[in-house]
Amino acid sequence: MFERRYFIVAQNFHGTTLLSKLLNDHPEVVSLGDTYPSNRIDQVCGCGRCVSECPFWAAVSDAVDAERYRDHPHLLPDYPRTIGDRVDRVLYNGLGPKVLQRVIPACARAGFARDFEAFEAAVREHSGRPEATVFVDGVKSISRVYALMASGLRVDGVIHLYRGPGDYIKSTMKQKGPSWRVFLSRMAKYRLFHRLARRTAEHVPYMSLTYEGLADSPEETLKALFGFLGVGPRSVAELVAEKKEQPWHFMGNASLFHFDGTIRLSRHELTPRERLMVRLLGGRYDPERLHLRSAP
Repeated sequence: MFERRYFIVAQNFHGTTLLSKLLNDHPEVVSLGDTYPSNRIDQVCGCGRCVSECPFWAAVSDAVDAERYRDHPHLLPDYPRTIGDRVDRVLYNGLGPKVLQRVIPACARAGFARDFEAFEAAVREHSGRPEATVFVDGVKSISRVYALMASGLRVDGVIHLYRGPGDYIKSTMKQKGPSWRVFLSRMAKYRLFHRLARRTAEHVPYMSLTYEGLADSPEETLKALFGFLGVGPRSVAELVAEKKEQPWHFMGNASLFHFDGTIRLSRHELTPRERLMVRLLGGRYDPERLHLRSAP
C-alpha cells in the first residue's frame, strides 16, 4: 500500500487530468488522471494503447477481478449499491460518512473496502514506481470519498479543484451543444457540486485550488499543493524534466500525451445574458482561491 492517499474532487472540464499529470511527475506521487477506465468504451490509455490491450490495466483488472462489475460504468463501482441507482445518488450526495456507515450494509462496506485496497495495491505493484509514497485518486466523486470513509478506509485529504463557471459552461456547451436547457441545468449542478465539495472539509483535511490560479501562479500553487501532500517541493520545469522508465497509464484528456509544461487558459466570450446567468447561478468565484484546512 501507499503510505498516504488523497482524492481529487472536481467536475468535468476543470483540468483534473492536467493536475494529475503534474502530481504524477513528482517522484513521490502516483496519480492516474480520471483513474478508473470506462466499461462503456475502450479508452486509449496514456501509454498509447487501448485499455483492452494495455498490460498495466490488464494486470490491475485481474488483481481486482473487475469482470464482476462489467455492468457498472467503470472498472470498479464508485460506491456500494444499496437501494437503487437513482436513490443511491441522492443518498451519497446528501449524507455524510457517519450516516452512510449506518445506511450501507456491513457486507457491502467490507466488499467495497477490499476492492479499493486491492486496486491500490495493484497500482503500486505494477506502476513501476516503488519509491512513490502517495497515491492521488482522480475519480473526482465526492460520493466515492464518503463511501470509502464509511467503509472504514483512511482518507488523508481531499483536493478540491475549481474552474471559473463561465469557462466551464462554455466548454460543456461546446461538447453538448448550445441550448439554454443545458446551460441552466449544468450551472445549477456546478454550484451544487462545489458547495458539496467544500463540505468535505468538515470530515477530512482539505485543500481547494483553481485552474486559473494553477495557470497564473503555478509555482506558488504547486508549492502549497505538495506541502499539503507532505512531499518535497518541485517546480513545473523540474516536473517536466523528470524522466520515468514506465509510461503514465492515465485516463483523461488526450491532449496531455505531450504536455510540455505550458498551462493554458481557455478564455470564452459570453454574451451579456450569459454573463448575467453565470453570476446568478454560478455563485461567487475567486480565481485565485487557495485554501487549506487541517483535519477536523
